[in-house]
Amino acid sequence: GVGVAMYVVAISVWKMDVHYCRTLRDLRSGPMRATSVLLELHAWWHVLAGLSTYLIIVTLAAVRSDVTNSGMDVYYVAGVFPLLVARKTHGANGGRKKSEDLLKSPGLRNRITASGMRLRSR
Repeated sequence: GVGVAMYVVAISVWKMDVHYCRTLRDLRSGPMRATSVLLELHAWWHVLAGLSTYLIIVTLAAVRSDVTNSGMDVYYVAGVFPLLVARKTHGANGGRKKSEDLLKSPGLRNRITASGMRLRSR
């Protein structure tokens, strides 16, 4: 889905960067200097390719989890960014914890809230 479509966009951006390299370089040093970061298409290729790879991996892991019933839930950080969380784990007393309990754990909760993000399950 989205990961593959993003790869298509990333490859298109990379191809435009290769094809229009000289023109983009002239624009970045000339009239478009204030927006030169947006014209760094090679950097955008890396950002988009990395994000698409992550999305594809999370999607495949979620599908595998559903097929094998291995107990993973997909949560969305800030309502958009998928995060795979184990549904069950062994607790200190040998019991089971649900993914909601894992999300309440200080370590994960602090790392996510320190970055200004919030968790929401879908």
